[in-house]
Amino acid sequence: MSIYQYKAGLQNAASYQASGSPFVTGSDSLNGTMKISFPSVTREICFSVDAGKTINVHFHEDAPTLNQYIIKAAAAETAHTTLNVKCKEIYITTSGATKFRVYASLTG
Repeated sequence: MSIYQYKAGLQNAASYQASGSPFVTGSDSLNGTMKISFPSVTREICFSVDAGKTINVHFHEDAPTLNQYIIKAAAAETAHTTLNVKCKEIYITTSGATKFRVYASLTG
């Protein structure tokens, strides 16, 4: 008989295989840096960036540009990018009024 007690968390694969709880946020005119704190650990994060705009995604407030993930939308279409990451917070940095949305799938 096993004595292991199964529970949700980082070591539980089922927490990441099941559909996650939805989380949506964003900005219509961010100019600078925005911290997004999630209520639980993410399964994946999707970004939607307005046409012709750029956002930098990073996981530490003071991350150098080299450690930031850049999402740039073409002039005529919205950019959509998905990252499969486990995290509790992210930072979005822009240099000019930028419209974007963040859709996250949260684990139990």
